[in-house]
Amino acid sequence: MTVDRRKFVAQLLEKRGGLLVITGIGSATYDVAACGDDARNFYIWSGLGCTPSVGLGLALLPEDELMRHIESGKLVRVLADWCPKFAGYHLYYPSRRQPSPAFSLVLQALRFDPSHHAIA
Repeated sequence: MTVDRRKFVAQLLEKRGGLLVITGIGSATYDVAACGDDARNFYIWSGLGCTPSVGLGLALLPEDELMRHIESGKLVRVLADWCPKFAGYHLYYPSRRQPSPAFSLVLQALRFDPSHHAIA
């Protein structure tokens, strides 16, 4: 049996009474938006960037992407015991081939360490 997701979401929204709907990223946001706008709907279009910073969720990203937000107090580290230690990026590229310009740029970006570059 296949469920028509949009029809199902529309039925849920009809029966919600005064409850608010806060969507996650992806399909849920589009399904709720397709049912028509409502003051009780809160769309998280950019969930990863928005949800944790407004207290509605968790982010799971490499530490180097979140550290400035943790240090500024915008985000709080939770479940620290569950955070794996990150040993760094690992790349595989056959040594018999000349690296493409795109691969060389990716490699250069991954090797970049902002702590060694002063901002004027």
